[in-house]
Amino acid sequence: MIQKFSIAAFSLAVLIMVGCDKPGDTPIAPYKLSYGDSIFYIKNAAGDVLISPTEVRSGIYTGFPEGIEIDETNGQVNVSKSETGLRYRITFKDAVTGDTSSTIILVSGINYYDKIYNLSNNDTTVVPVYNASTSRTIPANSVFDEGNGCNSVGVAVDINAATINIAQTIRNGLFGTVPKTVK
Repeated sequence: MIQKFSIAAFSLAVLIMVGCDKPGDTPIAPYKLSYGDSIFYIKNAAGDVLISPTEVRSGIYTGFPEGIEIDETNGQVNVSKSETGLRYRITFKDAVTGDTSSTIILVSGINYYDKIYNLSNNDTTVVPVYNASTSRTIPANSVFDEGNGCNSVGVAVDINAATINIAQTIRNGLFGTVPKTVK
């Protein structure tokens, strides 16, 4: 008799658990911000290169550091108008829950580290950083200073290596004429 009661109690418990399992009881998975990839390229397109989150939610989207062109309401990034060669942290804050999610994206290209150059110690070359890494090699046959915009105003850019010769740039008069030493 006890065995029949135990089987009946167990069966009743299973029925209650299955019968009470409503779709609303399943917890909602947290939002994971994603752009479907982590590296984006500026293509030779007639218009802007735009990327959007794989799932857009109501809230605020922000980017860090400065230099990324992002629509705060839908997270759309204008790759064409963002600074290249940098990693950006995109953060989403949910308008209802206040929960946040973030991801890292990279806008492919080159950039340069900020630093003080000591020309007296022959520290005269600015070396490019490709895709946010000093260890990455710039692809072969790359051309820099398209349209000769930098070199035409005096910035001495090596169009194949993207290095900048600061000493030559100064000699080219980019910052004006060099003042004479007063005795």
